[in-house]
This record gives sequence, C-alpha cells and structure tokens, in this order.
Amino acid sequence: MGTTGLTAELKTQTLVMTFRIDGNLCYLSHHETVTMLQRALIRAGVRMIYSQGFNPRPRMSLPLPRAVGVRSDCEMLCALVEAGEDTAESIRFRLEGQLPKDCTIRDIRLTDNRTSFQPVAATYRISVSNLATDPAIQQAMARLREDLAERRPVEVERANGTGRPSRILDVGPYLTKIEQGTDWVSCRCRITPEGSVRIEELLTLLRIDPARVVEPVRRESVEWKQD
Repeated sequence: MGTTGLTAELKTQTLVMTFRIDGNLCYLSHHETVTMLQRALIRAGVRMIYSQGFNPRPRMSLPLPRAVGVRSDCEMLCALVEAGEDTAESIRFRLEGQLPKDCTIRDIRLTDNRTSFQPVAATYRISVSNLATDPAIQQAMARLREDLAERRPVEVERANGTGRPSRILDVGPYLTKIEQGTDWVSCRCRITPEGSVRIEELLTLLRIDPARVVEPVRRESVEWKQD
C-alpha cells in the first residue's frame, strides 16, 4: 500500500495550543515562529501529520500571524496529529521542556475533529511615555473617538509594497473600542477576510511617535470563530 493510503487510514486529532510570546522572541518573524514551534513539537515526540508530495510539511498553522516586534498573550497553534495514547497533558509536559523560556504555554487541548479557527477581533495595548500630559495625543484620541461615533471615514495611507502605489483606506470599520490609562492606550480591532487596521496605522492616527513607545506593543486578547 502506498504512502497516501497509509495516511488516509490514520486516525487524526487537532492539537490546539494557546501560548504567550515575550522578550526577544517578539522580534521573530512569522516564518521563524512557525519553525521554532515545528522543531519543538518534533523534539517533544508529537506525531504530526505531514502533507504529501516531494517536500512534506507538518499540517500546522498559526491562524493569526503576529507582526514582528509585537508581544502576545494569546497566540494560537493548530496542528493535525496522529491519535494515540498521548493526552494533552503529556504533550504539554514534553513540549514545555523544548520551548524557549519566553514562549509559555497557556492551554493545550486535543479535538477529535479537524478544527480551524478564524480571528474576528484583537485587542492591542500600546505603552507610551507621558501619555496623559501630551496634548497632541489627547486631541488625536478625542477626534478619533468622535469620528468613530459619528461614523465618519478614518483614512490612512497604506503602502502596497515596493514599486506599487499606496492607497487611501478607511479603517474606521475596523476600530471598535479605544481606551486610555495613565501610560497606555488599548485598541480593539475587528478582523475580517478583507483585513484589519495595522499597528503602525494606529500610531499614526493617535499621533504617537514610535520613539515614545516604551515597550513592544502587546496583543492582549483575540476573539475567535471556530469552524
């Protein structure tokens, strides 16, 4: 029997893991993060399902790629694995010994069906020095809240890549909530198949100089739709 037949007969489960990214790991690219997790899973002895063809790859994904330089409390990994004697707890125990210290597992579970998740919203916290006493930021925040309340366009200029012209985009439909503390701003952003607002666009809208951001932006929460 060929490899395809053997793969088809395997009973599979979906490994769903949520985890934190802190420290210097926040500067890993999406591809580097995937590679880090893939290697940790292999070293932990997790029996992953691979794609077919000349260059098989683990059937795993991060449903909401993280921008470089963003810390996160709520990353998610979905991986197709062979069903067997492993439990979520045994996988967690082995995997925790293979991950770097700034990658912390929050939860692991196994589902009997092929499960996928679509992000629908994310909340980001931006820490800013002297936020409460900066009139330019306060005025920009008040104006942005007013524009959102009145459903007026909130336009940003978005680059489309090297050699391609930028475009003007209304990101108002993606912004649902803006809160402020003494030294931070929190923004809840809708995520749709068409896209979302980018962190650098939030900084521009709020007149926040990136040099004033005192620590990497943190993704505090993500709301998911399960398929």
